[in-house]
Amino acid sequence: MPDQDKIALAHFAEKGYLLVKNGLPREVADAAISEYDALIENNAVLRDLSTKNGRLPNVHRYTTAGKQVFTRAPEALRFQDLLFGYRSSVYTSLYFKYGTQQPIHRDVPVFRTQPENFYFGVWYGLEDATVENGALRAIPGGHRINSVDQFALAAQHTNDANSIHPSESPMWTIYQTAVAEQCKQQGLEEISIEMEKGDVLIWHPLLPHGGGKIISEGRTRQSIVYHVVPEGCPVYQMDVFFNRTKQDVSDLASWNYDLFEDRLFAAR
Repeated sequence: MPDQDKIALAHFAEKGYLLVKNGLPREVADAAISEYDALIENNAVLRDLSTKNGRLPNVHRYTTAGKQVFTRAPEALRFQDLLFGYRSSVYTSLYFKYGTQQPIHRDVPVFRTQPENFYFGVWYGLEDATVENGALRAIPGGHRINSVDQFALAAQHTNDANSIHPSESPMWTIYQTAVAEQCKQQGLEEISIEMEKGDVLIWHPLLPHGGGKIISEGRTRQSIVYHVVPEGCPVYQMDVFFNRTKQDVSDLASWNYDLFEDRLFAAR
């Protein structure tokens, strides 16, 4: 392995993320923005959905350029494949026009793979992300905190783990609060990760991260986040993550795939 790759992978192992500078061609980023703007202008349903939630889910279903953001960033794909040890494929995607200002959290409760932790969040910067417009915030090294027992938390806060909803449960906040407390106790600090247009950020499923506060109100921070897993790897949610009795799950995805430019996109 080249020394440069060894350094990059060591950084990922220690910090929980990897920044690929200039990983996305700027013309692909521009095309993705233009296609998104046209889509939102001409589709009232998607426009309302994007406005209501501050994001458009699965933008790759509606745009060609959105898919090319994933397929035409070869260095980012190479590192995903290298880190997984398998070819990376798309599970879901999100288009963000503005910063999320989302609290610090781990993705893993709603992206519980089998085998576990075979998931990355991958941010493709379509515009600069700065402290002014709500750059990503993260706790480097927070992915190495392994003292939070989600099953014990569920036993403390629920009468029946089988009643935990896959995507909407108080256990989300309970778990994220426990992770943040453990990070604080171990002296880990939150930082901003500023990115330039065309940069790509890959993060570990256990990395605590969120959206920074938007200081300059109204400034956009356009990006697409792809949630990726190895080809054929299934993804489960909180009903499995917090339930000890549900850990024996299939290791084969139940959905079909669409093939685009030699990469698989989950057809869900």
